[in-house]
Amino acid sequence: MSADHLLFLDRAEAAALAAAGTVAVLLPGTSFLLGTGRSAPIRVLRDTGVTLALGTDCNPGTCYCESMQLVIALACVHGGLTPEEAVLAATDGAARAVGRAGRAGRLAPGAACDLVVLDGRSYLDLAYHLGVNLAHQVVKRGRVVARDGVPLGLLEAGPPPAASPGTGTA
Repeated sequence: MSADHLLFLDRAEAAALAAAGTVAVLLPGTSFLLGTGRSAPIRVLRDTGVTLALGTDCNPGTCYCESMQLVIALACVHGGLTPEEAVLAATDGAARAVGRAGRAGRLAPGAACDLVVLDGRSYLDLAYHLGVNLAHQVVKRGRVVARDGVPLGLLEAGPPPAASPGTGTA
């Protein structure tokens, strides 16, 4: 079970979330793009032991953002998470929020081998190196499906065949 946004949450409410095993899904892009000047009360959530998740809340009304890389940076710079907490929230915490704990969100025996190989100095670049796509390779179910932002099927297919003279078709 999950609860989203959580910009207004007190210690008693956070303790109730923790006791119920509810995952707190933080959506820092929404508060940033709406200019609320608020972020989720990380210290209260952390102190009460609530499991954290991060998401984009991608929608054209309040947060037209698909970039988890940006969400991780916002969660650190404006939301108070450490880079370690943000990466854990974006992976294992997110899997827990959607009922996939142990099957996704981490590299472990029996879990789906879905991951992004970063082209950076360390995972810290996710929090502090803005404006670039750090994704070097995307692995889905143990297979590389994209490299440097291009789906592999497009890389392997090569250019389209040339048109036959006079017919306009290949």
